[in-house]
Amino acid sequence: ARLVSVTRALIPADILIGISPWVKHVWDLKSFDLSALIVAIISYLAAAWIMLLRLVKTVRENDWTKGTPWLLALATLSLLLVGPISFFTMWDRLYLGYFTGNPYHNPTYLLLRPFALGLYFVVSDGFFAKWSWKNSLIASLLLIFATLSKPSLTLTFLPTIGILILIHYKEWKKTNWSFLVFSIGLLGAIILAWQYWVTYLGQAGDSIIIAPFKAILIYVPNIPTAIFFVLMSILFPISVAIFYWKEVKGQISFQIAWINFLIGLGMAIILAEAITTSHLNFWWGPMIGVFLLFYCSLEIWLKNIIDGSTNEIRLKKKDIVILTIFILHLVCGILYFIKVFINIDPSVVH
Repeated sequence: ARLVSVTRALIPADILIGISPWVKHVWDLKSFDLSALIVAIISYLAAAWIMLLRLVKTVRENDWTKGTPWLLALATLSLLLVGPISFFTMWDRLYLGYFTGNPYHNPTYLLLRPFALGLYFVVSDGFFAKWSWKNSLIASLLLIFATLSKPSLTLTFLPTIGILILIHYKEWKKTNWSFLVFSIGLLGAIILAWQYWVTYLGQAGDSIIIAPFKAILIYVPNIPTAIFFVLMSILFPISVAIFYWKEVKGQISFQIAWINFLIGLGMAIILAEAITTSHLNFWWGPMIGVFLLFYCSLEIWLKNIIDGSTNEIRLKKKDIVILTIFILHLVCGILYFIKVFINIDPSVVH
């Protein structure tokens, strides 16, 4: 809301109003809507740009050159469109009950995505790197902006870092302790504590309760169906993890993406809000987790199907299976986008 107000204040309204009475009428009625649209578009472009830059870095590290600009552009666009495989509930249910990294109705989630991507990349690169002021400052700023946008990622990201430290306990000498403890852990805990105090100890009067499946069962008929929807939401990342397990199991970026999602899924299932249970606020953690998981999985897959020496795509049988699953995700995501566009208000699209 503050960004929308700032954007509205920065737009040269006096010049626009002077163009014609019609422009003034539109501005008077829709100035906040137009400002919100600008913020949303910038959030989209920022997320796309960050993913594209990261994929370019991957390209350079693997010495790919020929034809990759088109491939990277297509990959980035696909990541902004993929959705859960919802053919089994078409057209009655394309979103509600599933996890998607691309919902269209939540502005704070859209604002969170570029900061979440940046934080994910910085921590993946810095987990075993040498400490530096620059990286620590960048990570701290990304964490602050991500948490203030929507605290869903920070709720899952902090325990993810703790679990990763335990997994790599034998490498404690290589671990970037100052970076992880102070720039991420301590700072994130302080911001979350402040937000908890404002949200649950203030005038709102809501509280967090332990109620397994209570929130999602408001919208999904039973637990087996809920589990099936989860699987259909992440079938592509699951297939990449299964077929390329030996190659990726030790990668920090892969471990962060999966642990972060699983923690978010656990919180979403177990926890709920006493008053606003139907809002599914704890389900935004695995939502952003799915977005990071899809990026991580697509990058891993691209690394393994592109031959660095010839710059040719080589598909084995397992890659054809993975590609088919990804296309299903993409087709369902495009159909959901179309339905949202037709219905105008995506908050009512199930």
